Formats: sequence, C-alpha cells, structure tokens
Amino acid sequence: SRRPSVQLLVSRTSSRWFLDVLSQRLSESQSKPMKPQHWLVDSWWFNALISVIVVANTIQIGIAVDIRDVSWNSVDIVFATLFGLEMAIKVFVQRADYFMDKWNLLDFVLAWMAIIEVVFVAISTQGSGMA
Repeated sequence: SRRPSVQLLVSRTSSRWFLDVLSQRLSESQSKPMKPQHWLVDSWWFNALISVIVVANTIQIGIAVDIRDVSWNSVDIVFATLFGLEMAIKVFVQRADYFMDKWNLLDFVLAWMAIIEVVFVAISTQGSGMA
C-alpha cells in the first residue's frame, strides 16, 4: 500500500482546518446576539469605499518601492487621513464595542502607525530644510 504524499496530507490538513474555522465562525455568529446595524459603518458602500482605499494604498506602496525619486509625502498624508477618519468614525459610532473586534484592533494600530509616520516625516523634512 502506498503512503499518502506530504502534499496530500498538507492539503487535507489545510482543508480540515478551514472547515473547522468556518464551522466555528458560523456557530459563533449564531450564538451571539446580533448587534444593531449602523446606517453608515455597517453599510456595504462604506465598506466598499474603505476596501477601494486599502487597494489604492497597496498599489501606491508598490509603486513607491519601484519609483523612489518621487516624494510620496502628500499621498501618504491623504491615506493616513482617510484611515484615521475611518477609525474615528467607527470609534464614535461603536464606542467600546469597536475594541471588541480583532479586525478593528488591527485597523486601529495600522491607522495610528500611518498617522505617526506622517508626523515623523513632516518633522524630519521640516528640520532638514527639505519642506
């Protein structure tokens, strides 16, 4: 009898893990009481807009790696502002519930990292006379 290949074992393990996570998520969502939906932060168009902004920022980061002779400071300021605004809106609407969602915690950290980066770049370019 043939032994299963490592690739087949990994594939079976991965698909089993995925199914376990999926069933756990479904059972969690059915057992938790539904939070009231907010007309803005839970709307499909708000989430679609944020997704488009994330994709645009990802493209900009990729281009910035290849084209280094261009100053991307103003573009970074726009993205940091948009992500900070999204975070502020969600914190205002959801209050303490905002911090109960792991994705929101990730967004919170990333938004603050972007804001801090923009501030540090502004301070360093101002101090070096490159403003």
